[in-house]
Amino acid sequence: MRDRFNLSVLQDPELLQRSLVHLAPASSLLGLGRHLFGGGALDIAVVGASVAQAGGCLDQPAKRCMEYRGVDRLYNPVPPHQHRVLIKGFLVRFLEAINRTWPAAHRIHNGAADATPADLLAECLFSHIPRRPHLVVLEFGSMAKSTTPEAVEAIVRALLDVPSPPAIVFLSVREWAHRRDPRNLTLWGQYERTAWHRMENYLLRLCQHYRVSCLSYFEALAPLMYSSPPRLTLLDVASDGLHPSTGRLGVDLLAAMLTHWLEHALASVLTSGLLRPSATQATFAQMMSPPLPPSPPPPPPAHDWGRLPPPLYPMAAK
Repeated sequence: MRDRFNLSVLQDPELLQRSLVHLAPASSLLGLGRHLFGGGALDIAVVGASVAQAGGCLDQPAKRCMEYRGVDRLYNPVPPHQHRVLIKGFLVRFLEAINRTWPAAHRIHNGAADATPADLLAECLFSHIPRRPHLVVLEFGSMAKSTTPEAVEAIVRALLDVPSPPAIVFLSVREWAHRRDPRNLTLWGQYERTAWHRMENYLLRLCQHYRVSCLSYFEALAPLMYSSPPRLTLLDVASDGLHPSTGRLGVDLLAAMLTHWLEHALASVLTSGLLRPSATQATFAQMMSPPLPPSPPPPPPAHDWGRLPPPLYPMAAK
């Protein structure tokens, strides 16, 4: 039976706020806000490896993400790697959440490739996703052992160096446990300096430098995983030690994190004074809990960097 507490974490505001480790400034989210509040349909692209594949897709025949388009299920009821039930991936759930508030013909473009680090995807990024999406979700944390910060930065720079660049959000996942013996997983220490820990530190630097958003599955859940006794277990978050899609609540948690980020991103745009008020925006503002604060004065102009700031890692500029 499902634990009532486990289900309640899906609406835990503290958990969701912990997941939002860096929110992009309103100026970086303005295009997304204008498009949604104007009634436009979003093109949402995702880039990453198997974790991102499990976000799902709806109309990409022969791609594995189609395995995650299916039935509305709160959790995967059978052991990992033994199911053939079409569960609903976190991106598909996120898309449904968007449609509940901003109904339109929104689309998912899943450009993820199994076991593929950012270094390979960077070489042909726009063969995996459209050249001008409105929102790009990047998941490179799970491939930390095989991914270099330079490659991730090169992808960010490529996405931002186009007319009307998209909103970018890193959705990072860590390996929770040693996977030498899948039948006897041992949790990494909460503060252990693993490759995944280092990668999330790199990604936070990139988010701050390029004014994009960072979400962390680990930061959201670690206080519950490492409490005594633990309030969540690997069975809830990633029963194979890595992939949220193998946990009873994994896809729901990732979808809730993305939805929480979008609400706060749009709230940031509304309170910045960069958009003219409209009935749609007023309705959205009334839905927010707690209510949105009064609009502050417009922010000062951004640094005059031209098209892009200087790279953090020199190889990324090539």
